[in-house]
Amino acid sequence: IPQELPDEELGAFLDLGHYLAVAYSWFQLDLDRFPMTGWSWLEWCTKHRGRIRAVLSWNYDLAVERLLVRAQLPFTYAGIGSPVFGRKRGVGKRRPAVVAKPHGSCNFAPPPEVQFFSAESDGDEGDPLTYPRMIHLSGYDGQIRVLPDRDLYSIRQVADLVLPGEQNRFRKYLGWVRRSWREFQTAASQATQLVVVGFSMAEADRPEFTEMLAGIPQIARTTVVDPTPNPRLVELLEGMSDVTVVDDIKGA
Repeated sequence: IPQELPDEELGAFLDLGHYLAVAYSWFQLDLDRFPMTGWSWLEWCTKHRGRIRAVLSWNYDLAVERLLVRAQLPFTYAGIGSPVFGRKRGVGKRRPAVVAKPHGSCNFAPPPEVQFFSAESDGDEGDPLTYPRMIHLSGYDGQIRVLPDRDLYSIRQVADLVLPGEQNRFRKYLGWVRRSWREFQTAASQATQLVVVGFSMAEADRPEFTEMLAGIPQIARTTVVDPTPNPRLVELLEGMSDVTVVDDIKGA
């Protein structure tokens, strides 16, 4: 978000977070109607589930989470103290992967007991914020809950999502974002192989991505799965490991 904007334009930017949260929730619920059977990514993930330590996703949807569950690889979200998801009979002893989503997710929201009020001045009783929203909220630094599927397509009080093409402004202010970074880097610290999937690395993303990579220094081999990768991304990765570029994961 630009530093200086008229109030109306700033409100429009903040409204985008709510729009994207609901839009991607709808997209995910629609996507869930299609089976994953035969998908090459499911086959790859199932084959390598014992070696997957951490996943860094800047997507708002839940495709990677659905994939891990389908591949019988339990996971937990970094930074928000989430429970382990996808733990079923027969995989109870399998170490869960750590999924970090520092740009937010369509299923992240404040818990229902957290309420937000607006007041003219300190000491006033205040009115609960509702819709239509006259005051825009952003930067909630508190407990995050993971919405169950039945609540995905619902309005949430705060939708803190890093917008496409925007630098992650939440890194400075939100504890769960900083914890997400640390927990991802801890989980991936001993990893020796990196797989980068469909990541275009916009210039706004480059500093954050570079800093993330600095926390996993033992990477010796990187596979970029993208038919048209960003040359700057490939150049950056070549500075830290051997890089192979493939069109499809079947070639990895």
